[in-house]
Amino acid sequence: MPRGNLEGIYPRLIVLHKVIEDIEAKKYGKAFKALRQHKIDINLIYDVNPELFLANVPLFVAEVQKVDYLNLFINSLVDDDQGSELAFMRPLDPEEVIKREHKEFMAEINSQGQEVTGKINKICNALKTELLLKNQNNFYLLPILTIYVKKQP
Repeated sequence: MPRGNLEGIYPRLIVLHKVIEDIEAKKYGKAFKALRQHKIDINLIYDVNPELFLANVPLFVAEVQKVDYLNLFINSLVDDDQGSELAFMRPLDPEEVIKREHKEFMAEINSQGQEVTGKINKICNALKTELLLKNQNNFYLLPILTIYVKKQP
C-alpha cells in the first residue's frame, strides 16, 4: 500500500480513540465537536454505547446546546450500527461480553412477532421527550419538528 494512504488513517484512529473515551466519559459536547470537525459519522455518539446515551439524553442536549447541532445529529441518524466496526478499539472484559451477548439474545427472543422500533425511533423518542421538557419560548422547535420528520413509521 502506498505510504500516502496510511498518513490519513493514523491521525483519524487517534481521533476515534479519543472520541470513544469522551463518549464513555459522557463528554458528549466534546465528542460531538471532534466528530463534526473531523467529518466522522456523528452516529458514533449513540453507537459506541447505546444504553449510556439513552440514559444520558438530558446531558447530551445540555452539552451540545446549539439547535443547529442537535438538528445535524437528528438528520444524520441512520439505522446502521457504526459502533460495531470500532469494537477493536474498546477492550471489553469477559463479563461485559457475556452481558452484551445475553442482551442480544433476549432482544432477538422478544422481537419475534413484535414490531421493532429501530435505532432512529429510539433516539428520536428520547430526544423528543427531553426537548419538549426544555422547549421554553419554542427554542427547540426546529429539532422537535425534525424529529417528527425523521421518525420512521
